[in-house]
Amino acid sequence: MTEKTRVHLCGATLICPECAEGVRNLPPTDMAPGYARPDFSHHDGSTLCPVFSHGFASHLSGRMPAAPVAFLPVTAVPRT
Repeated sequence: MTEKTRVHLCGATLICPECAEGVRNLPPTDMAPGYARPDFSHHDGSTLCPVFSHGFASHLSGRMPAAPVAFLPVTAVPRT
């Protein structure tokens, strides 16, 4: 197996931008029924940390779960 095909060596990890905890690609288990369920949650099943949106570019504004961000460790970046 070459270095580039090893699992998790070149892949990014999703994290919550507010608390830097790992994120899973499953809806949260603690959302109230009737609300639009986000696609991501913390590893314990809780909703991602809240952020406040001003709604300048969309109809959404107010308190909402954060969007996950990709974290790529420096050790995974090839050096030239």
